Amino acid sequence: MTENTEQGTRDIELLSIVKDICQTLDIKWVPQKISWVESYQSGNTRSGPVFSSIPSDHPVFREDTLMLAPTMQSRLEPEEWRPILASSLIYYAQLATRKSLGILARISLPISVCLLSFIILLLTIGPNSPGPYILLGIAAPIPSIIVGFLLVTSYLKQTRLLADRKASEYVGPQVMSNTLEKIQGFNISELEGGRSNDKPNLIQRITFVRQLVPIASGQG
Repeated sequence: MTENTEQGTRDIELLSIVKDICQTLDIKWVPQKISWVESYQSGNTRSGPVFSSIPSDHPVFREDTLMLAPTMQSRLEPEEWRPILASSLIYYAQLATRKSLGILARISLPISVCLLSFIILLLTIGPNSPGPYILLGIAAPIPSIIVGFLLVTSYLKQTRLLADRKASEYVGPQVMSNTLEKIQGFNISELEGGRSNDKPNLIQRITFVRQLVPIASGQG
């Protein structure tokens, strides 16, 4: 069996596992194909499309496609993918509405604080003293953007860990932990350092899931 044929067979098995996860977790959005790519288009700006890299431990789902990092090709047996596929499916599908509302709330918070500050100034100083209003208009936007960004990235990181929790409930925390630890053993350079974005790094994921193992054992 050639390498391409073997990978094609593995991809079919992966899609079968994805379908099974979606049926079990009542996820209506079922990807139909697999793409092993380093990055994907995550947005658009005036200057053009924005591309994000696909982390080795975080499969990405876009439209009808499951996107996997080439660094993970032939690293895991199809069934070993189940925990992290489940986590990503939960994150992108089950938690989509919750995630959107959470982002909106955290963006609105610093804006609301600025608006409240303006109202307080208006009530205490009055409209005939423009200095404080000018100062607020100059000083408020930058801190508001920074605070909003920090709140959103922290929230998204926690949402991904929530997806790990739900996936652990589905496959069992020990199975989830075993898969993440196996990925850690591959020593993939992209996973060696920390992440400054909205994704927990591999060590954070392992630590979080390990905490669920004694809880599950105590309940058994």
